Amino acid sequence: MASCKSYVGNEGTKVKVTLKDCDGEVIDVSTASVKQITFVKPKASDPSTKEEVVKTLLFETDGSDGVMYYIIEPGFLDVKGSYAGQPYVELPTGKWYGTPIKFSVAETVSA
Repeated sequence: MASCKSYVGNEGTKVKVTLKDCDGEVIDVSTASVKQITFVKPKASDPSTKEEVVKTLLFETDGSDGVMYYIIEPGFLDVKGSYAGQPYVELPTGKWYGTPIKFSVAETVSA
């Protein structure tokens, strides 16, 4: 996602995250009972304020590689500005937040 430009109205973009520990080792999330990402994005009604939106993450494979993703749904990228997301998982051994991601959403060119 970081190397990809995003625009208002885009949909279908895959936001992929990999959960790692403090040593940079991948965390096996295959037994996670909760897999989600909390986005902070500009509010459509007032872009100068932010809103939190929680989305469910899916496994890229079986979760043993720590990789999860969310596919941007229609209407999610509705306002230009700075967006951020932070993954969160609950495993039998504990609850963890992952490294936040940040990306910008630009306006599209209008005719």
